Amino acid sequence: VFTPISSKAFSRIMWDLRSKFGTVLIPAPEFRTQFHQYARGQYSLGLVADQSPGSPMNA
Repeated sequence: VFTPISSKAFSRIMWDLRSKFGTVLIPAPEFRTQFHQYARGQYSLGLVADQSPGSPMNA
């Protein structure tokens, strides 16, 4: 699950880095509609926070 980035070039770079080992990436706004495809099978779901807020007050 990821939050789409407004910069198309940077978004493409991040997509390539995150999906290079066969990882299925689902945009956060589409998670509810797409997750059911994987929920019925035997899959592992890993949620990893790879970014931090600029200010600890926003955490």
